[in-house]
Amino acid sequence: MDNIKPYEDGPYDKFATESAALSKQLKDPTHVLGMEALTGPPRALYLTGHDSFEALQKNEEWLLGDAATDAKLDALDAREGLHVSEVHYTIWNYRPDLSNNVAEADIPHSHYWEVIIFHVRSGHHEQFEELTKLCRDANLKIGQNTPWVTYEGLLGVTNAYLVLCR
Repeated sequence: MDNIKPYEDGPYDKFATESAALSKQLKDPTHVLGMEALTGPPRALYLTGHDSFEALQKNEEWLLGDAATDAKLDALDAREGLHVSEVHYTIWNYRPDLSNNVAEADIPHSHYWEVIIFHVRSGHHEQFEELTKLCRDANLKIGQNTPWVTYEGLLGVTNAYLVLCR
């Protein structure tokens, strides 16, 4: 997640567009879902999916250290620094047991998502999981089958769950 400096969201958008174009030019195999906040402080969230830690590692190795390419990426990173105050790198694990109606999420055609991060006190994960399942079951009983996807923080964030609601 990038925390964008106040009043820098316009220049940041230009940077993000150029970053995507460079990735395409370099034939980066990564598929990225990028989102910008509509409420609260300006920030951008980028999500990529991998089936395993091995797949994540392989994805990180796609670029073999070509000096010209490294220089382009370094220059782009330096420009990003002008527009962001913080960058957070995290790894989240998909929790199908805490998700609902994922097949209907239709990520490629969804333009707006509600992003919620729940911070859970140590030792209270079972309570969070139980409440999430109760909420899902109650929604189904009243005819609400709203899609949401839940991820549990593994690296870069602890005791947290990321929920994407459509």
